[in-house]
Amino acid sequence: KTLLTFAAALREAMFIERMGLGTAEDEPGVGQKR
Repeated sequence: KTLLTFAAALREAMFIERMGLGTAEDEPGVGQKR
């Protein structure tokens, strides 16, 4: 349960970070950052 929660939190954090960076810098290359 703890591991699952950690994985979900990490995944959500990465998703938010990716969206933030992609939207801030250049919208077309959102998925190409990482």
